[in-house]
Amino acid sequence: FDDAGGVRGTVSLAKWDTASSTWSALETGVWGGGIVKAFALDKTTSSLYVGGNFLSAGYGATEIPDTHGLAKWDIVSSTWSSLGGGASASFSVYALALDPSTSSLYVGGYFFTVRGVRDTNHLAKYDTASLTWSALGNGVSGNEVNALGLDLSASSLYVGGEFSSAGGVSGTNGLARWDIASSTWRTLGGDLSSGKVESLALDSSTSSLYVGGTFNSAGGVSGTSRLAKWNTASSSWSSLGILQGVYSVVHSFEVVTPVCAAGNVPVASGDSCTPCRPGRYVKDYGSNRRECLLCPKDSANAATLSATLVRCEACTPGTGASIGSTACAQCPAGTYSD
Repeated sequence: FDDAGGVRGTVSLAKWDTASSTWSALETGVWGGGIVKAFALDKTTSSLYVGGNFLSAGYGATEIPDTHGLAKWDIVSSTWSSLGGGASASFSVYALALDPSTSSLYVGGYFFTVRGVRDTNHLAKYDTASLTWSALGNGVSGNEVNALGLDLSASSLYVGGEFSSAGGVSGTNGLARWDIASSTWRTLGGDLSSGKVESLALDSSTSSLYVGGTFNSAGGVSGTSRLAKWNTASSSWSSLGILQGVYSVVHSFEVVTPVCAAGNVPVASGDSCTPCRPGRYVKDYGSNRRECLLCPKDSANAATLSATLVRCEACTPGTGASIGSTACAQCPAGTYSD
């Protein structure tokens, strides 16, 4: 769009104040006739990451160098800054996924080697703490990455697009899973038949990954043209009904979950709520989006959450715990924990 509500500096990017019902600009915004394609909000650092195919963030005297296709907006200081990844004229970002707990910003799109780091064609990870770029294994081969879905409860990043393979693994044409814990690529039950993935929507509470795009079928399952569901627990494809039309394409969708009381999450059927099991805690993302996550390393939770949102308790010095533990254990002889 050219502007929002006639406010200056809102080409392709604007902010709507839900309380005052007014539009405002993010300084002088982004410019260059491009499109903003992706956002990632980090509430812990008051940072908004913006991706697209714009030429730069800011304009004229406020233009920030090296922000072609990707920039960070500091919500507190109202200033733009560079992530050091947009130097190439072909740097276009189509998808962002953020894990604040590990300072990891996953970036997908149409671009080539980022900052000289090998295997970062179309997909890379930016460390928001060390301000460095890295590859996800051997990366993806072929064309662009259009969509990312991050499942922190399963340590998985789902990647969709028009690539021919991920890490050279068979059956990863257009769609693959990056196992964050083991740093390996995995297939999702076979290649997509023709076409590409345009969008992903994840509902970890029901073990559901919704996949949309231009593909003819997913895993050879009937009725999965353009739209399909992958069950992350049973590793199986299923149909959500056939979308008719040669030119049909699913560009985006949203998962809507039932309203659950504090400390609860939707059950697999999606029509009721349940507390998290021991060894887990409720992560509240706002807007009624919650999920059960495993307790981090060196923390534990023995209780079933039913009333309040709590985090796992940190282990005391001299004790430790593995991920998803219900109790901390004394360190073995010859070891320590502080």
